[in-house]
Amino acid sequence: MEQLLHCAVAPEPSTSFFAPARQESTVSAGALTDASSTSLEDVEEPQNNARRITLCKQVLFEVTSTYSGSQLVEMPLLKRAACRNSGALLPLLSMLAAEHETSRVVRAMDTLSFLLMDRANRRACHELRALDVLLDILRRASDQQQVQLSCLEALCSLCKHDAKEKMALWQHPNRGALLSMLNNRNSSVLVIETLRVCRTLCFAAASGGADCASSSAATGACNNSCCSLSERERDGEHRHRSSHSHTHGPLQLLEPALLTVTAELLHPSTDVSVLLKALKLLHVASAHVGCAKDSPGCCGCWHNAMFRLVPLLTHCADMDVVESALAVLVNLSEHEMFHNVCFASGCIPPLLHLLNHKRCAVSQSASCVLSALAEGGLSRDKLCQDTALLAMLRVLHTNHCVVVTLGVLYMLGRLASYRGQVVRSLKNWGAVQLLLRLQATTTDADAAEGCRQLLQLLGAQLPAAQSVQSAAAVPSGAGSKAPVKISLQSAYSSITMFEGATHGGERSQVPAAAGGLCRTISAAATASAAAGLGARSPPVAGCSDGPRRSLQAEAPRPSSITGHPLLGSFAMCSGVRGAAYSPMGPIAASISPAAAY
Repeated sequence: MEQLLHCAVAPEPSTSFFAPARQESTVSAGALTDASSTSLEDVEEPQNNARRITLCKQVLFEVTSTYSGSQLVEMPLLKRAACRNSGALLPLLSMLAAEHETSRVVRAMDTLSFLLMDRANRRACHELRALDVLLDILRRASDQQQVQLSCLEALCSLCKHDAKEKMALWQHPNRGALLSMLNNRNSSVLVIETLRVCRTLCFAAASGGADCASSSAATGACNNSCCSLSERERDGEHRHRSSHSHTHGPLQLLEPALLTVTAELLHPSTDVSVLLKALKLLHVASAHVGCAKDSPGCCGCWHNAMFRLVPLLTHCADMDVVESALAVLVNLSEHEMFHNVCFASGCIPPLLHLLNHKRCAVSQSASCVLSALAEGGLSRDKLCQDTALLAMLRVLHTNHCVVVTLGVLYMLGRLASYRGQVVRSLKNWGAVQLLLRLQATTTDADAAEGCRQLLQLLGAQLPAAQSVQSAAAVPSGAGSKAPVKISLQSAYSSITMFEGATHGGERSQVPAAAGGLCRTISAAATASAAAGLGARSPPVAGCSDGPRRSLQAEAPRPSSITGHPLLGSFAMCSGVRGAAYSPMGPIAASISPAAAY
Protein backbone atom coordinates (compact mmCIF):
# COMPACT_ATOMS: atom_id res chain seq x y z
CA MET A 1 0.00 0.00 0.00
CA GLU A 2 2.90 2.32 0.67
CA GLN A 3 3.80 2.18 -3.01
CA LEU A 4 0.69 4.24 -3.74
CA LEU A 5 2.39 7.22 -2.18
CA HIS A 6 4.96 7.17 -5.01
CA CYS A 7 2.64 6.84 -7.99
CA ALA A 8 3.95 8.90 -10.91
CA VAL A 9 2.13 11.07 -13.37
CA ALA A 10 5.03 10.95 -15.83
CA PRO A 11 8.11 8.69 -15.94
CA GLU A 12 10.32 10.66 -13.55
CA PRO A 13 12.66 9.36 -10.86
CA SER A 14 10.77 10.79 -7.84
CA THR A 15 7.08 11.70 -8.01
CA SER A 16 5.61 11.33 -4.53
CA PHE A 17 3.11 13.72 -3.03
CA PHE A 18 3.75 15.29 0.35
CA ALA A 19 1.96 13.85 3.35
CA PRO A 20 0.70 16.59 5.68
CA ALA A 21 3.06 17.31 8.57
CA ARG A 22 1.48 18.30 11.88
CA GLN A 23 4.49 19.01 14.09
CA GLU A 24 7.09 20.69 11.86
CA SER A 25 6.43 23.90 10.03
CA THR A 26 6.38 24.21 6.27
CA VAL A 27 6.73 27.99 6.45
CA SER A 28 10.18 28.47 7.97
CA ALA A 29 12.66 26.41 9.94
CA GLY A 30 11.95 26.14 13.64
CA ALA A 31 8.46 27.63 13.42
CA LEU A 32 5.31 25.82 14.43
CA THR A 33 2.58 24.87 12.02
CA ASP A 34 -0.08 27.37 11.10
CA ALA A 35 -3.02 27.88 13.42
CA SER A 36 -6.45 27.37 11.96
CA SER A 37 -10.04 28.11 12.91
CA THR A 38 -11.47 25.08 11.09
CA SER A 39 -11.84 21.48 12.14
CA LEU A 40 -9.17 20.19 9.72
CA GLU A 41 -6.29 21.42 11.84
CA ASP A 42 -7.78 20.70 15.24
CA VAL A 43 -6.04 18.13 17.39
CA GLU A 44 -7.59 14.78 16.50
CA GLU A 45 -7.45 11.44 18.21
CA PRO A 46 -4.74 9.08 16.91
CA GLN A 47 -7.29 6.46 15.87
CA ASN A 48 -9.19 9.02 13.79
CA ASN A 49 -5.97 10.05 12.07
CA ALA A 50 -5.12 6.46 11.26
CA ARG A 51 -8.60 5.82 9.88
CA ARG A 52 -8.47 8.96 7.76
CA ILE A 53 -5.06 8.06 6.34
CA THR A 54 -6.36 4.60 5.46
CA LEU A 55 -9.33 6.07 3.60
CA CYS A 56 -7.05 8.49 1.76
CA LYS A 57 -4.83 5.62 0.62
CA GLN A 58 -7.83 3.78 -0.72
CA VAL A 59 -8.98 6.80 -2.70
CA LEU A 60 -5.48 7.47 -4.02
CA PHE A 61 -5.15 3.86 -5.16
CA GLU A 62 -8.40 4.23 -7.06
CA VAL A 63 -7.57 7.54 -8.73
CA THR A 64 -4.03 6.55 -9.72
CA SER A 65 -5.34 3.36 -11.27
CA THR A 66 -8.03 5.12 -13.29
CA TYR A 67 -6.90 8.70 -13.99
CA SER A 68 -3.09 8.49 -14.06
CA GLY A 69 -2.94 9.16 -17.80
CA SER A 70 -5.39 12.08 -17.96
CA GLN A 71 -4.17 15.49 -19.05
CA LEU A 72 -5.93 18.03 -16.82
CA VAL A 73 -3.34 20.73 -17.48
CA GLU A 74 -0.87 21.49 -20.24
CA MET A 75 2.50 19.79 -20.33
CA PRO A 76 4.51 23.02 -19.75
CA LEU A 77 2.81 23.41 -16.37
CA LEU A 78 3.82 19.90 -15.36
CA LYS A 79 7.48 20.83 -15.81
CA ARG A 80 7.35 23.52 -13.14
CA ALA A 81 9.08 22.88 -9.83
CA ALA A 82 5.80 22.75 -7.89
CA CYS A 83 4.27 20.17 -10.24
CA ARG A 84 7.17 17.83 -10.95
CA ASN A 85 6.64 15.98 -7.68
CA SER A 86 2.88 16.40 -7.49
CA GLY A 87 2.42 12.64 -7.32
CA ALA A 88 -1.23 11.59 -7.04
CA LEU A 89 -2.56 15.16 -6.86
CA LEU A 90 -3.04 15.44 -10.62
CA PRO A 91 -5.02 12.16 -10.91
CA LEU A 92 -7.08 13.23 -7.90
CA LEU A 93 -7.98 16.56 -9.50
CA SER A 94 -8.71 14.79 -12.77
CA MET A 95 -11.16 12.51 -10.98
CA LEU A 96 -12.90 15.49 -9.37
CA ALA A 97 -13.21 17.23 -12.74
CA ALA A 98 -14.72 14.18 -14.48
CA GLU A 99 -16.66 12.35 -11.75
CA HIS A 100 -20.37 13.01 -11.11
CA GLU A 101 -21.31 10.31 -8.60
CA THR A 102 -21.95 11.95 -5.23
CA SER A 103 -20.29 9.40 -2.95
CA ARG A 104 -17.11 9.16 -5.04
CA VAL A 105 -16.80 12.95 -5.32
CA VAL A 106 -17.28 13.41 -1.57
CA ARG A 107 -14.59 10.83 -0.74
CA ALA A 108 -12.17 12.38 -3.21
CA MET A 109 -12.91 15.87 -1.86
CA ASP A 110 -12.23 14.76 1.72
CA THR A 111 -8.93 13.26 0.59
CA LEU A 112 -7.97 16.51 -1.12
CA SER A 113 -8.83 18.50 2.02
CA PHE A 114 -6.57 16.26 4.07
CA LEU A 115 -3.67 16.62 1.63
CA LEU A 116 -4.06 20.42 1.53
CA MET A 117 -2.89 20.65 5.12
CA ASP A 118 0.65 20.59 3.71
CA ARG A 119 2.04 23.76 2.16
CA ALA A 120 3.86 21.97 -0.67
CA ASN A 121 0.63 20.23 -1.65
CA ARG A 122 -1.23 23.55 -1.65
CA ARG A 123 1.40 25.10 -3.88
CA ALA A 124 1.20 22.19 -6.30
CA CYS A 125 -2.61 22.35 -6.36
CA HIS A 126 -2.50 26.04 -7.24
CA GLU A 127 -0.12 25.27 -10.11
CA LEU A 128 -2.42 22.44 -11.23
CA ARG A 129 -5.39 24.87 -11.30
CA ALA A 130 -7.28 23.24 -8.48
CA LEU A 131 -9.20 26.50 -7.96
CA ASP A 132 -10.77 26.11 -11.41
CA VAL A 133 -11.85 22.56 -10.58
CA LEU A 134 -13.39 23.43 -7.20
CA LEU A 135 -15.34 26.45 -8.46
CA ASP A 136 -16.61 24.43 -11.41
CA ILE A 137 -17.87 21.74 -9.00
CA LEU A 138 -19.69 24.40 -6.97
CA ARG A 139 -21.35 25.62 -10.15
CA ARG A 140 -22.49 22.26 -11.49
CA ALA A 141 -23.45 20.56 -8.19
CA SER A 142 -26.32 22.92 -7.45
CA ASP A 143 -28.61 20.10 -6.28
CA GLN A 144 -26.01 18.04 -4.38
CA GLN A 145 -25.65 19.57 -0.94
CA GLN A 146 -23.14 17.04 0.37
CA VAL A 147 -20.85 17.68 -2.59
CA GLN A 148 -21.13 21.43 -2.07
CA LEU A 149 -20.27 21.16 1.63
CA SER A 150 -17.21 19.03 0.90
CA CYS A 151 -16.15 21.40 -1.85
CA LEU A 152 -16.45 24.39 0.48
CA GLU A 153 -14.21 22.65 2.99
CA ALA A 154 -11.58 21.93 0.35
CA LEU A 155 -11.80 25.49 -1.01
CA CYS A 156 -11.24 26.90 2.47
CA SER A 157 -8.24 24.60 3.04
CA LEU A 158 -6.74 25.67 -0.29
CA CYS A 159 -6.98 29.46 0.06
CA LYS A 160 -7.12 30.40 3.74
CA HIS A 161 -3.39 30.30 4.48
CA ASP A 162 -2.11 33.24 2.43
CA ALA A 163 -3.40 36.62 1.31
CA LYS A 164 -2.22 36.01 -2.24
CA GLU A 165 -4.27 32.82 -2.42
CA LYS A 166 -7.33 34.62 -1.04
CA MET A 167 -6.96 37.37 -3.62
CA ALA A 168 -6.66 34.76 -6.37
CA LEU A 169 -10.06 33.41 -5.33
CA TRP A 170 -11.84 36.78 -5.39
CA GLN A 171 -10.21 37.73 -8.71
CA HIS A 172 -11.23 34.46 -10.34
CA PRO A 173 -13.81 34.84 -13.14
CA ASN A 174 -15.94 32.03 -11.62
CA ARG A 175 -16.11 33.49 -8.10
CA GLY A 176 -19.83 34.03 -8.66
CA ALA A 177 -20.32 30.30 -8.06
CA LEU A 178 -19.39 30.88 -4.43
CA LEU A 179 -21.41 34.08 -4.02
CA SER A 180 -24.50 32.50 -5.57
CA MET A 181 -24.68 30.02 -2.69
CA LEU A 182 -25.59 32.89 -0.33
CA ASN A 183 -29.26 32.62 -1.17
CA ASN A 184 -32.29 32.08 1.04
CA ARG A 185 -33.51 29.42 -1.39
CA ASN A 186 -30.68 27.14 -0.26
CA SER A 187 -30.83 25.20 2.98
CA SER A 188 -29.76 26.88 6.22
CA VAL A 189 -26.91 24.41 6.68
CA LEU A 190 -25.43 25.26 3.28
CA VAL A 191 -25.83 29.02 3.72
CA ILE A 192 -24.24 28.94 7.18
CA GLU A 193 -21.25 26.96 5.92
CA THR A 194 -20.85 29.33 2.97
CA LEU A 195 -20.90 32.32 5.31
CA ARG A 196 -18.25 30.70 7.48
CA VAL A 197 -16.01 30.05 4.49
CA CYS A 198 -16.52 33.56 3.11
CA ARG A 199 -15.73 35.12 6.48
CA THR A 200 -12.49 33.12 6.58
CA LEU A 201 -11.43 33.96 3.03
CA CYS A 202 -12.61 37.54 2.46
CA PHE A 203 -10.31 39.30 4.96
CA ALA A 204 -6.58 39.88 4.78
CA ALA A 205 -4.13 42.19 6.47
CA ALA A 206 -4.05 45.65 4.94
CA SER A 207 -0.25 45.67 5.10
CA GLY A 208 -0.09 42.24 3.47
CA GLY A 209 -0.67 43.51 -0.03
CA ALA A 210 0.79 42.30 -3.28
CA ASP A 211 4.36 43.04 -2.29
CA CYS A 212 4.13 41.15 0.97
CA ALA A 213 2.24 38.26 -0.57
CA SER A 214 4.61 37.86 -3.49
CA SER A 215 7.67 37.75 -1.28
CA SER A 216 6.28 35.38 1.33
CA ALA A 217 7.13 32.24 -0.64
CA ALA A 218 10.71 33.27 -1.33
CA THR A 219 11.67 34.79 2.02
CA GLY A 220 9.67 32.61 4.36
CA ALA A 221 7.60 35.50 5.67
CA CYS A 222 4.67 34.37 7.74
CA ASN A 223 1.24 33.84 6.26
CA ASN A 224 -2.00 35.34 7.50
CA SER A 225 -2.83 32.05 9.17
CA CYS A 226 -0.24 32.67 11.88
CA CYS A 227 -3.06 34.04 13.98
CA SER A 228 -6.67 33.00 13.87
CA LEU A 229 -9.39 35.28 12.53
CA SER A 230 -10.99 35.52 15.96
CA GLU A 231 -7.74 36.90 17.39
CA ARG A 232 -7.39 39.38 14.53
CA GLU A 233 -10.98 40.52 15.05
CA ARG A 234 -10.39 41.03 18.74
CA ASP A 235 -6.96 42.63 18.71
CA GLY A 236 -6.87 44.38 15.33
CA GLU A 237 -3.09 44.62 15.42
CA HIS A 238 -1.17 41.38 15.91
CA ARG A 239 2.49 40.87 16.68
CA HIS A 240 4.16 37.53 16.17
CA ARG A 241 5.90 35.72 18.98
CA SER A 242 8.13 33.67 16.71
CA SER A 243 11.57 34.49 15.35
CA HIS A 244 10.17 36.21 12.23
CA SER A 245 8.01 38.62 14.20
CA HIS A 246 6.54 41.67 12.54
CA THR A 247 3.34 43.67 12.86
CA HIS A 248 0.20 43.06 10.83
CA GLY A 249 -2.08 45.86 9.78
CA PRO A 250 -5.83 45.84 10.32
CA LEU A 251 -8.03 43.51 8.34
CA GLN A 252 -9.28 44.61 4.93
CA LEU A 253 -12.27 43.31 2.97
CA LEU A 254 -11.12 41.75 -0.31
CA GLU A 255 -14.52 41.48 -2.03
CA PRO A 256 -16.89 44.46 -1.47
CA ALA A 257 -19.64 42.70 -3.45
CA LEU A 258 -19.89 40.23 -0.58
CA LEU A 259 -21.59 42.95 1.50
CA THR A 260 -24.42 43.32 -1.00
CA VAL A 261 -24.91 39.57 -1.33
CA THR A 262 -24.87 39.03 2.45
CA ALA A 263 -27.33 41.88 2.97
CA GLU A 264 -29.88 40.03 0.84
CA LEU A 265 -30.06 37.40 3.58
CA LEU A 266 -31.22 39.97 6.16
CA HIS A 267 -34.97 39.56 6.51
CA PRO A 268 -37.06 39.10 9.67
CA SER A 269 -38.41 35.79 8.33
CA THR A 270 -34.95 34.32 7.68
CA ASP A 271 -33.72 31.55 9.94
CA VAL A 272 -32.18 32.95 13.12
CA SER A 273 -28.96 30.98 12.77
CA VAL A 274 -28.46 32.35 9.25
CA LEU A 275 -29.13 35.89 10.44
CA LEU A 276 -26.60 35.60 13.24
CA LYS A 277 -23.90 34.30 10.88
CA ALA A 278 -24.61 37.00 8.29
CA LEU A 279 -24.56 39.73 10.94
CA LYS A 280 -21.29 38.36 12.29
CA LEU A 281 -19.68 38.75 8.88
CA LEU A 282 -21.06 42.28 8.53
CA HIS A 283 -19.87 43.13 12.04
CA VAL A 284 -16.29 42.13 11.21
CA ALA A 285 -16.43 44.09 7.95
CA SER A 286 -17.88 47.18 9.65
CA ALA A 287 -15.18 47.09 12.32
CA HIS A 288 -12.53 47.55 9.60
CA VAL A 289 -14.45 49.78 7.22
CA GLY A 290 -12.04 52.64 7.89
CA CYS A 291 -9.17 50.73 6.27
CA ALA A 292 -10.80 50.90 2.83
CA LYS A 293 -12.55 54.26 3.06
CA ASP A 294 -10.51 55.63 0.17
CA SER A 295 -11.38 52.76 -2.15
CA PRO A 296 -14.05 53.47 -4.78
CA GLY A 297 -17.56 52.42 -3.86
CA CYS A 298 -16.75 51.70 -0.22
CA CYS A 299 -19.71 53.62 1.20
CA GLY A 300 -22.02 52.52 -1.60
CA CYS A 301 -21.53 48.84 -0.81
CA TRP A 302 -23.04 49.42 2.62
CA HIS A 303 -26.23 51.16 1.43
CA ASN A 304 -28.20 47.97 0.92
CA ALA A 305 -26.99 46.55 4.23
CA MET A 306 -28.02 49.69 6.13
CA PHE A 307 -31.56 49.57 4.78
CA ARG A 308 -31.77 45.83 5.51
CA LEU A 309 -30.72 46.26 9.14
CA VAL A 310 -33.60 48.54 10.15
CA PRO A 311 -36.42 45.97 9.69
CA LEU A 312 -34.53 43.65 12.02
CA LEU A 313 -34.81 46.27 14.76
CA THR A 314 -38.59 46.49 14.46
CA HIS A 315 -39.90 43.15 13.23
CA CYS A 316 -37.48 40.53 14.61
CA ALA A 317 -38.52 38.85 17.85
CA ASP A 318 -35.11 37.35 18.62
CA MET A 319 -33.17 39.85 20.71
CA ASP A 320 -29.82 38.26 19.85
CA VAL A 321 -30.46 39.26 16.24
CA VAL A 322 -31.42 42.78 17.31
CA GLU A 323 -28.28 43.09 19.41
CA SER A 324 -26.10 41.86 16.53
CA ALA A 325 -27.73 44.34 14.13
CA LEU A 326 -27.08 47.14 16.61
CA ALA A 327 -23.45 46.08 16.84
CA VAL A 328 -23.07 46.68 13.10
CA LEU A 329 -24.76 50.08 13.39
CA VAL A 330 -22.45 51.03 16.26
CA ASN A 331 -19.38 50.44 14.08
CA LEU A 332 -20.82 52.28 11.08
CA SER A 333 -22.04 55.25 13.12
CA GLU A 334 -18.44 56.02 14.08
CA HIS A 335 -17.84 57.18 10.50
CA GLU A 336 -19.41 60.46 9.43
CA MET A 337 -19.85 59.27 5.84
CA PHE A 338 -22.60 56.88 7.01
CA HIS A 339 -24.63 59.39 9.06
CA ASN A 340 -26.88 60.52 6.21
CA VAL A 341 -27.39 56.91 5.14
CA CYS A 342 -28.49 56.09 8.69
CA PHE A 343 -30.98 58.93 8.57
CA ALA A 344 -32.32 57.85 5.18
CA SER A 345 -32.75 54.26 6.33
CA GLY A 346 -35.18 55.38 9.04
CA CYS A 347 -33.28 53.89 11.96
CA ILE A 348 -33.80 56.80 14.38
CA PRO A 349 -37.39 55.96 15.52
CA PRO A 350 -36.54 52.29 16.26
CA LEU A 351 -33.40 53.35 18.11
CA LEU A 352 -35.38 55.79 20.26
CA HIS A 353 -37.79 53.00 21.10
CA LEU A 354 -34.95 50.64 22.06
CA LEU A 355 -33.52 53.16 24.53
CA ASN A 356 -35.91 51.79 27.16
CA HIS A 357 -35.43 48.11 26.37
CA LYS A 358 -35.06 45.89 29.41
CA ARG A 359 -31.86 44.31 28.05
CA CYS A 360 -29.11 46.77 28.90
CA ALA A 361 -26.87 45.70 26.02
CA VAL A 362 -29.61 46.64 23.54
CA SER A 363 -30.39 50.01 25.12
CA GLN A 364 -26.70 50.87 25.47
CA SER A 365 -26.01 50.12 21.81
CA ALA A 366 -29.00 52.22 20.74
CA SER A 367 -27.74 55.07 22.91
CA CYS A 368 -24.29 54.77 21.37
CA VAL A 369 -25.61 55.03 17.80
CA LEU A 370 -27.88 57.98 18.60
CA SER A 371 -25.06 59.80 20.38
CA ALA A 372 -22.94 59.55 17.25
CA LEU A 373 -25.80 60.72 15.03
CA ALA A 374 -26.40 63.72 17.31
CA GLU A 375 -23.05 65.19 16.28
CA GLY A 376 -24.39 66.72 13.07
CA GLY A 377 -26.08 66.29 9.74
CA LEU A 378 -29.73 65.56 9.04
CA SER A 379 -29.93 63.16 11.97
CA ARG A 380 -29.26 65.95 14.46
CA ASP A 381 -32.22 67.93 13.12
CA LYS A 382 -34.38 64.81 13.43
CA LEU A 383 -33.35 64.37 17.07
CA CYS A 384 -34.37 67.97 17.81
CA GLN A 385 -38.02 67.16 17.08
CA ASP A 386 -40.58 66.74 19.86
CA THR A 387 -40.94 62.97 19.50
CA ALA A 388 -37.22 62.37 19.94
CA LEU A 389 -36.91 64.77 22.87
CA LEU A 390 -39.85 63.19 24.69
CA ALA A 391 -38.41 59.72 24.16
CA MET A 392 -35.12 60.81 25.70
CA LEU A 393 -36.87 62.47 28.64
CA ARG A 394 -38.70 59.24 29.28
CA VAL A 395 -35.32 57.49 29.60
CA LEU A 396 -34.32 60.02 32.27
CA HIS A 397 -37.63 59.44 34.03
CA THR A 398 -37.23 55.66 34.19
CA ASN A 399 -33.42 55.70 34.69
CA HIS A 400 -33.21 51.93 34.19
CA CYS A 401 -29.55 51.88 33.10
CA VAL A 402 -26.97 54.43 34.18
CA VAL A 403 -24.93 54.13 30.96
CA VAL A 404 -28.01 54.89 28.86
CA THR A 405 -28.83 57.80 31.16
CA LEU A 406 -25.36 59.21 30.57
CA GLY A 407 -25.81 58.87 26.82
CA VAL A 408 -29.14 60.71 26.91
CA LEU A 409 -27.68 63.49 29.06
CA TYR A 410 -24.88 63.87 26.55
CA MET A 411 -27.30 64.00 23.59
CA LEU A 412 -29.60 66.51 25.25
CA GLY A 413 -26.61 68.70 26.06
CA ARG A 414 -25.42 68.61 22.45
CA LEU A 415 -28.89 69.32 21.08
CA ALA A 416 -29.50 72.14 23.56
CA SER A 417 -26.23 73.78 22.51
CA TYR A 418 -27.19 73.42 18.86
CA ARG A 419 -30.70 74.88 18.81
CA GLY A 420 -32.44 77.26 21.21
CA GLN A 421 -35.84 75.72 20.51
CA VAL A 422 -34.64 72.56 22.24
CA VAL A 423 -33.93 74.53 25.42
CA ARG A 424 -37.37 76.13 25.38
CA SER A 425 -39.11 72.82 24.71
CA LEU A 426 -37.27 71.05 27.51
CA LYS A 427 -38.08 73.80 29.99
CA ASN A 428 -41.74 73.83 28.99
CA TRP A 429 -41.94 70.06 29.58
CA GLY A 430 -40.49 70.32 33.09
CA ALA A 431 -37.02 69.02 32.35
CA VAL A 432 -35.53 71.21 35.09
CA GLN A 433 -37.57 69.51 37.83
CA LEU A 434 -36.83 66.11 36.34
CA LEU A 435 -33.10 66.78 36.28
CA LEU A 436 -33.12 68.06 39.86
CA ARG A 437 -34.89 64.95 41.02
CA LEU A 438 -32.52 62.71 39.06
CA GLN A 439 -29.51 64.54 40.46
CA ALA A 440 -30.82 64.05 43.98
CA THR A 441 -31.66 60.37 43.64
CA THR A 442 -28.86 59.00 41.46
CA THR A 443 -25.98 57.16 43.08
CA ASP A 444 -23.61 57.65 40.16
CA ALA A 445 -21.25 60.61 40.22
CA ASP A 446 -21.11 61.01 36.44
CA ALA A 447 -24.89 61.06 36.13
CA ALA A 448 -25.10 63.78 38.78
CA GLU A 449 -22.43 65.78 36.96
CA GLY A 450 -24.27 65.37 33.67
CA CYS A 451 -27.48 66.65 35.27
CA ARG A 452 -25.63 69.67 36.64
CA GLN A 453 -24.15 70.56 33.26
CA LEU A 454 -27.48 70.17 31.47
CA LEU A 455 -29.17 72.33 34.11
CA GLN A 456 -26.63 75.05 33.37
CA LEU A 457 -27.49 74.87 29.67
CA LEU A 458 -31.18 75.20 30.56
CA GLY A 459 -30.45 78.36 32.58
CA ALA A 460 -30.94 76.85 36.06
CA GLN A 461 -27.81 78.29 37.67
CA LEU A 462 -28.17 76.84 41.16
CA PRO A 463 -25.45 75.77 43.58
CA ALA A 464 -24.97 72.03 43.61
CA ALA A 465 -25.73 71.61 47.34
CA GLN A 466 -28.80 73.86 47.21
CA SER A 467 -30.21 72.08 44.16
CA VAL A 468 -29.82 68.70 45.82
CA GLN A 469 -31.47 69.87 49.08
CA SER A 470 -34.37 71.58 47.32
CA ALA A 471 -35.04 68.57 45.13
CA ALA A 472 -34.93 66.23 48.13
CA ALA A 473 -37.12 68.45 50.30
CA VAL A 474 -39.96 68.79 47.81
CA PRO A 475 -42.03 65.59 47.72
CA SER A 476 -43.61 64.26 44.57
CA GLY A 477 -46.48 66.48 43.51
CA ALA A 478 -45.86 69.16 46.16
CA GLY A 479 -44.89 72.68 45.16
CA SER A 480 -45.53 71.96 41.51
CA LYS A 481 -48.33 70.93 39.29
CA ALA A 482 -49.53 67.37 39.19
CA PRO A 483 -47.83 64.92 36.85
CA VAL A 484 -49.03 65.30 33.29
CA LYS A 485 -49.42 62.44 30.81
CA ILE A 486 -48.14 63.55 27.42
CA SER A 487 -49.03 61.26 24.55
CA LEU A 488 -48.16 61.95 20.94
CA GLN A 489 -49.46 59.91 18.03
CA SER A 490 -45.96 59.56 16.63
CA ALA A 491 -44.44 58.62 19.97
CA TYR A 492 -43.90 54.99 20.89
CA SER A 493 -45.23 55.30 24.45
CA SER A 494 -46.69 57.85 26.83
CA ILE A 495 -44.20 59.84 28.85
CA THR A 496 -44.81 60.99 32.42
CA MET A 497 -43.30 64.43 32.93
CA PHE A 498 -43.55 67.25 35.47
CA GLU A 499 -44.77 70.57 34.15
CA GLY A 500 -42.34 73.38 34.82
CA ALA A 501 -41.84 77.09 34.31
CA THR A 502 -42.59 78.63 30.96
CA HIS A 503 -40.84 81.98 31.33
CA GLY A 504 -37.29 83.24 31.42
CA GLY A 505 -34.09 81.38 31.02
CA GLU A 506 -33.59 82.21 27.37
CA ARG A 507 -30.55 80.58 25.87
CA SER A 508 -27.62 82.96 25.53
CA GLN A 509 -25.46 83.19 22.44
CA VAL A 510 -22.36 82.02 24.33
CA PRO A 511 -21.19 78.68 22.93
CA ALA A 512 -21.33 75.65 25.17
CA ALA A 513 -18.29 75.04 27.35
CA ALA A 514 -15.89 72.24 26.62
CA GLY A 515 -16.59 70.61 29.99
CA GLY A 516 -19.67 68.77 28.74
CA LEU A 517 -20.25 65.10 29.28
CA CYS A 518 -18.77 63.14 26.39
CA ARG A 519 -19.96 59.78 25.16
CA THR A 520 -16.66 58.04 24.55
CA ILE A 521 -12.95 58.57 25.00
CA SER A 522 -12.60 59.54 21.36
CA ALA A 523 -15.45 62.05 21.65
CA ALA A 524 -13.77 63.56 24.71
CA ALA A 525 -10.53 63.98 22.80
CA THR A 526 -12.37 65.58 19.88
CA ALA A 527 -14.21 68.04 22.13
CA SER A 528 -10.96 68.97 23.89
CA ALA A 529 -9.18 69.62 20.61
CA ALA A 530 -12.09 71.74 19.36
CA ALA A 531 -12.08 73.78 22.58
CA GLY A 532 -8.43 74.76 22.22
CA LEU A 533 -5.79 75.28 24.88
CA GLY A 534 -7.45 78.32 26.39
CA ALA A 535 -10.85 76.73 26.97
CA ARG A 536 -12.08 76.81 30.54
CA SER A 537 -14.96 75.18 32.28
CA PRO A 538 -17.45 77.55 33.89
CA PRO A 539 -17.00 77.83 37.66
CA VAL A 540 -19.52 76.16 39.89
CA ALA A 541 -22.01 78.59 41.35
CA GLY A 542 -21.21 79.43 44.96
CA CYS A 543 -17.43 79.02 44.66
CA SER A 544 -15.39 81.95 45.92
CA ASP A 545 -12.37 81.17 43.77
CA GLY A 546 -14.10 82.39 40.65
CA PRO A 547 -12.40 81.91 37.31
CA ARG A 548 -9.09 80.86 38.87
CA ARG A 549 -10.56 77.56 39.95
CA SER A 550 -11.20 76.51 36.36
CA LEU A 551 -7.45 76.50 35.66
CA GLN A 552 -7.01 73.41 37.84
CA ALA A 553 -8.34 70.04 36.81
CA GLU A 554 -10.52 68.66 39.56
CA ALA A 555 -10.02 65.07 40.61
CA PRO A 556 -12.84 62.96 39.17
CA ARG A 557 -15.40 61.58 41.54
CA PRO A 558 -15.85 57.81 41.85
CA SER A 559 -18.19 56.19 39.39
CA SER A 560 -20.14 52.96 39.26
CA ILE A 561 -19.91 52.70 35.48
CA THR A 562 -18.31 49.66 33.95
CA GLY A 563 -17.37 49.73 30.29
CA HIS A 564 -19.51 47.93 27.77
CA PRO A 565 -17.85 46.07 24.88
CA LEU A 566 -19.94 47.92 22.30
CA LEU A 567 -20.49 51.26 23.99
CA GLY A 568 -17.11 51.92 25.53
CA SER A 569 -16.90 54.06 28.65
CA PHE A 570 -18.52 57.45 29.11
CA ALA A 571 -15.75 59.90 29.86
CA MET A 572 -15.64 63.50 31.04
CA CYS A 573 -13.82 66.15 29.09
CA SER A 574 -12.24 68.74 31.36
CA GLY A 575 -11.30 71.22 28.63
CA VAL A 576 -8.02 72.04 30.42
CA ARG A 577 -4.92 71.79 28.23
CA GLY A 578 -6.77 69.45 25.88
CA ALA A 579 -6.80 66.56 28.36
CA ALA A 580 -9.64 64.11 28.75
CA TYR A 581 -10.57 62.79 32.19
CA SER A 582 -12.59 59.72 32.99
CA PRO A 583 -13.74 58.35 36.36
CA MET A 584 -10.48 56.35 36.43
CA GLY A 585 -8.19 59.36 35.94
CA PRO A 586 -6.50 61.18 33.01
CA ILE A 587 -6.64 59.47 29.64
CA ALA A 588 -4.33 60.31 26.80
CA ALA A 589 -6.09 61.94 23.88
CA SER A 590 -4.07 59.82 21.48
CA ILE A 591 -6.20 56.73 22.11
CA SER A 592 -7.70 55.61 18.82
CA PRO A 593 -11.51 55.56 18.43
CA ALA A 594 -11.40 51.79 17.97
CA ALA A 595 -9.92 51.40 21.46
CA ALA A 596 -13.10 52.77 23.02
CA TYR A 597 -15.22 50.01 21.51
